[in-house]
Formats: sequence, structure tokens, C-alpha cells
Amino acid sequence: MTRRANGEGSLFWNEARQRWIGELIVDGKPRRVLSKTRTEARKRLDVLRRSAEDGLPATSGNMTVSALLDDWRTKVIAAKGLSSASTDIYDWSIAVLKVELGTIRLRALTVEQIEAAFARRVSPASVGKKAMRTGATGQAIRPLGRTSLKKLRSTLAQALRWAERRRLVAHNVALLVELPADAERPKAARSLTLEEGKRLLTAAADDRYGALWTTMLLTGVRPGEAGGLYWDDVDFDLGVIRIRRSLKVISGKSMVTNTVKSASSLRSLDAPKQVLDALLEHGMRQTTDRAMLGALWVGTEPLVFTTTHGTALDPSKLRRAFKSLTKKAEIEGDWHPHELRHSAASLLSAAGVPIEHISDMLGHSETRTTETIYRHQLAPSISAGKAPMESMFG
Repeated sequence: MTRRANGEGSLFWNEARQRWIGELIVDGKPRRVLSKTRTEARKRLDVLRRSAEDGLPATSGNMTVSALLDDWRTKVIAAKGLSSASTDIYDWSIAVLKVELGTIRLRALTVEQIEAAFARRVSPASVGKKAMRTGATGQAIRPLGRTSLKKLRSTLAQALRWAERRRLVAHNVALLVELPADAERPKAARSLTLEEGKRLLTAAADDRYGALWTTMLLTGVRPGEAGGLYWDDVDFDLGVIRIRRSLKVISGKSMVTNTVKSASSLRSLDAPKQVLDALLEHGMRQTTDRAMLGALWVGTEPLVFTTTHGTALDPSKLRRAFKSLTKKAEIEGDWHPHELRHSAASLLSAAGVPIEHISDMLGHSETRTTETIYRHQLAPSISAGKAPMESMFG
């Protein structure tokens, strides 16, 4: 047996178990840690000692990361009333964290273990984007990029913060985690210029989804919000569009739900005249199509934008249609419908609209999201200071 200084516990080899055992008296009771190596056993004993010094209950650290995540999911996330999209992100994060870190006890969880788990989810740059790794489940796992890793770190940090308040852990180690340097960074979002926006709407004039593209570009609504619009959400007399629902893909099927991304996403927008005109024309054309199809019109909801048979739109087909439209409008690059939302924010910002007003229009709860993600500089230079400085120092 290796005896350590008073209060530091003891370390010894157990022949029957073929393990090194560290022992420490906590709250008058012996607590033990086991490991195959003396070095690891010493580390675990040190963690146990530090937990005792921090005043944590003797049993707190026995909870595993998996048990913590399950407990936190049930008691915190389920009670927040989040949208299904937000809940799905948390559930995905929890599932990945449980695979990589689930069996580790809270008292033994370290920054290095978390960083190693994240590194396992990132393919080396030399392997390339299509590299795959076989996970613990036996299924192929695609490499995660920086954005996904941030979601994992945030989820773990939130769970550990909850555990910290309940004295289950002494420190929130997730706050110290650095992301792998070779994690793929997200592509920079783009915005259409005013000239490109005009060309797009011109090309969309005879497009089946022309009113949809016009609505998204001129109001900045999300693709799902546009796809979830009912006709009673559009008030032509007041010139207002109300965002109350969202189109989602659930179990591979397009469905309209009575939920939006967040509370701030519930909003009413004063619609530009071009949008109201496009929607009015679209509505008349839809009425004609419905009358011609008769029983073949199978849609049961009063959706503004539908398939040729009246059902909810398929987002993947919509993306392909938008790519075709941008090519027709001679706009270079591979564009996504969501970038119409970025374009709306950027065009309004360039026109001098206050960021607070743009944020409200987009349904953001804070202006930081609008500023850092959705607003892109369109002008070649920033001219805000030019005139004032010329006046002051002229």
C-alpha cells in the first residue's frame, strides 16, 4: 500500500481484482476508485479528493454523464415549451454526447476527455469532407463541423450548469473546452445585391413559385414560415401578413404545425405592395387550378403555397426550384432559399433601416443575431463617417 499525506487517501494494488484502488475517507465513510494503472488511479483519487474539498456530497459524483443528460432533458428542456425544431437539436446533441461521454462519472469528467470526444467527431483535413467514421453504434458517422460541435458544447455546458447549481459537480468543465482546430467552419452566408434581387423577381414573374420568392425576399420570412402561411394569415384590407405557423418535415412528410421557431417569431408584418399584388394574383391562379382539378385537388388545408395538388410543399423540391430560378436570373453561385432572408436584412440595412427594426421584422429576440448572422455588407466601403467628419474638420 502507498500511503499519502493526511487527507490525501491511500493507493494500493488489489490482486483479486487486478486493479489499483484509491481510497479516501469522505464524510466519515471510505470512498474508492479503481483503475488498471496506478497513474490513472491516482488521478481519479485526486478528483475524488478535490470534490470532497469543494464540499460536494459523497455520492454526487457517482452520477454518469448519461444519467445527468437524461435528468436534465426531463426536468429542464421538456419544461421550456420549445419548438419541435429546437427540441430536436437538443435531442440530437444529447444522443451524441451520450455515445461519446455517457459512461463517464461526473466527478471524473475532464476537459481533456470532452476535447478528445470532439476530436473523434472531426475528420482530419487530409481525409476530406466525405470521410466517414464508424461509431459505437456500428453506423457510419459523418464528420461534424464547427457549428455542430458548438451545439454539443453548449448543450453539455447547460446540463453541467444545472448540475453545478445542485452541487452535483464542483466546476463546469465544458466552459473550458476548446474546439478542434481542424473542425470545418460554416460557409459564409451571402446576400443578393439590389440588382440581383431585381433580376430574380423579374425571372420569377412567370414562375410557379413567383409569389413565394417575392414574399420571402421582401419580408424576410423563413422558408418554413412562408410554406406554413394560411390564406387567413393574409389580410389584404390591412396589408398585413401574420406569421403563426411553420412548415416542417416530420418523419419524411411535409406538415404544417401551429408552432414557430420561438415566441419572438410570432409577428405581424406590414407587407410591401409588390408582395400583396403577387399574392393576390397567385390566389386567383390557385382558385382556377383548384376548380380545374376538382377531386384531384387533395389538399385539406387553406395553404397559400402548395404543390400542384394542394398539399404542403416539399422543402427539397423547393430548393431545387430556387436553384433553377437563380440560374435563369443569371445569378452566379449555388443559392439556397434561406438566403433570401439574409438578403432582406442586408438590403434594408444598406437602405438605412435601423437594425432594431430589421430584427423585429425577422422575428429575432435580440439584435445580435441580426447583426452577426443575417446582415451582410453590400456596399464596397462604409460611408457612415464620411459626411460628419468632412463637416467637422472641413
